[in-house]
Amino acid sequence: MPPTYLTAYDDSGAAMAALRFTQRLARDTGAKVVAAYVYPDVHPLPSPYGPETLIAKNADLTAVARETALGVLEHVPEDVEAFAVAGGSVPHELDRFARQEHAALLAVGATHRGGVGRVVPGSVGERVIHGSPCPVLVVPQGHAERPVRRIAVAYDGREQSRRALRAASALAGRLGASLVLIGVTDLPPGEYIPHLPDHERDREITQAMRIVLERAASRLLPQGFDISIRLPIGGPAPAIVEACADDVDLLVAGSHGHGAMRSALVGSVSRYLVDHAPCAVLVVPRHRAIELVAGDAVSTTTAP
Repeated sequence: MPPTYLTAYDDSGAAMAALRFTQRLARDTGAKVVAAYVYPDVHPLPSPYGPETLIAKNADLTAVARETALGVLEHVPEDVEAFAVAGGSVPHELDRFARQEHAALLAVGATHRGGVGRVVPGSVGERVIHGSPCPVLVVPQGHAERPVRRIAVAYDGREQSRRALRAASALAGRLGASLVLIGVTDLPPGEYIPHLPDHERDREITQAMRIVLERAASRLLPQGFDISIRLPIGGPAPAIVEACADDVDLLVAGSHGHGAMRSALVGSVSRYLVDHAPCAVLVVPRHRAIELVAGDAVSTTTAP
């Protein structure tokens, strides 16, 4: 069976951008695309008007919400399976639906909000990202038609970056895209070279990271796509964003989260990338093996 790409859908421009971008990926990866519109299922609450009246009223409200959802889904392209899902919580229902469909990724739309970021704290988007059982693709509004010609992966040799590299290389191979390995040299003092002056430590750390990236690149060479490395200087998250500024179409990053991502993005590098990267971002959590592209299972639990 082909992998399933699930998109959280409503009548917003951001949701449409996420759907269109996901469709472009799916055409090349052999995946099917499913759009889910979660509408409110109103439950009876205590009322002075009596339970029968309230139940009838809530049933009417739920029916109206369902009709609205179905009306919006009429505009979904014919090659996308569309579902109207009733529930009291959008993130909860998307999580449940993603598990039910064994989704390989969950795509959400996001809007630029200046310094605040794209995904507002406490919003549906943030809660979807934190609770997703699969990799999450965050697509900025305005990126719907952007082809994926260059994929970058934030890489430092640690487990979470190895998971991200597996996903990025699988996508690059299927999309015919080039792959950029971005290493960050601003690592904790003394992690590699203790007891050295700052300038010597920075030089040694930069060289050590270059070796890490070159080794990772050499393992990927047999796959046949173009590979390059970048070593930006500075704080990890801003440096990664800067390295993507000119020509990257999709950035892939791993999450430290265990199981569901929950608080993995709060105050983290991944959260900063989601909010500030100039391109779509795919966050890969620690989880089960997934089939991100047809016929190629990508393990997000073990190293490549």
